[in-house]
Amino acid sequence: MTRLPWIKLYFDDLDVDCGSLSLRARGAWVWIIGYLHHHGGEQTLPLDGWARVVRASIGETIIVIGEIIDARVCDSSVTRDALSQKSDAQITLKCRRIYREYKQRETHALRQRRYRQRRECDAVCDATVTKEISDAKKLRERESQRETIKSAPKRRGTLSHFCPEDFTLSDQDLRWARQTRPDVDIPFETQKFRDYEFSKPRSDWGKVWRNWIRNATARAISNRPQAQTQYTQYQPGYQPEDS
Repeated sequence: MTRLPWIKLYFDDLDVDCGSLSLRARGAWVWIIGYLHHHGGEQTLPLDGWARVVRASIGETIIVIGEIIDARVCDSSVTRDALSQKSDAQITLKCRRIYREYKQRETHALRQRRYRQRRECDAVCDATVTKEISDAKKLRERESQRETIKSAPKRRGTLSHFCPEDFTLSDQDLRWARQTRPDVDIPFETQKFRDYEFSKPRSDWGKVWRNWIRNATARAISNRPQAQTQYTQYQPGYQPEDS
């Protein structure tokens, strides 16, 4: 976890904790809390390591750390007597406030990280569920379309060049023909339609018959013999009279 670029220094607490310390022990404690700030409030070093931290000799370090331990300014893994007897011992010092605040920030950062992970997981789960719902909806729509197609009556028959013999006209078709083409002889055109051989095979004979009725007049005009041009045959040597 990234440490803060500054340290909280509570002067009231510092005055209470260090009130019984000598001036050099107070200065050493300021160096120690600055060092512990970079290591989460707790650190284990040999005696010469702590001497480098407080910028003092080993003898002076034993004296100032002993004062700090006796005043219970911090938690320590050794006592003052053990410190004097074992100069090569590993000494652990912990600033309770710095350690507590470090753990609080660490817990808060862990909680935020888990919250982000849960949000990302929820977003992925929501997207997956939405996609599954959409896919299920599309599948139901396709199945519904298939059922509709299966249940719909088949209007088209087999392909043929001739109108089938069982082809019949409904009353609705006859009304449509009379309203759409009142100038057409419907029975006559229908009989022609039945006898006609189409070049391309057809299947929807109701649609073909309606197109036949629509084009009945145009077909009659196109099949009507063209009138011969009227002209006068003149006898050889004939000369028109002057008018």
